[in-house]
Amino acid sequence: KNLNEIVALTSVVTLSLIVNPFSWQHHFVWLILPFIAAYYAFTKKTDKVLLVIAYILVVWNFPAPETVPVLVRSHVLFGTILLWLLQMRFLFKKK
Repeated sequence: KNLNEIVALTSVVTLSLIVNPFSWQHHFVWLILPFIAAYYAFTKKTDKVLLVIAYILVVWNFPAPETVPVLVRSHVLFGTILLWLLQMRFLFKKK
């Protein structure tokens, strides 16, 4: 039960970064807490793999972002959305 509350709280942090219109790259350091909570909450291997993919998307930094397509430059947002979807799946799964 306590783990559900922690994941619920960190999902609010994750969602606030998604919907906030002025989230800059340094604001995403707040995702450390949701990633730690999700690591301990998720038990299925597929969830752990998706969590690693979300983590890689969030932490990846292109040395020359102008050389990649615009859609790829949104990798931090895509990783954050994937993390939030995983959190929602954990919170609303049937026991």
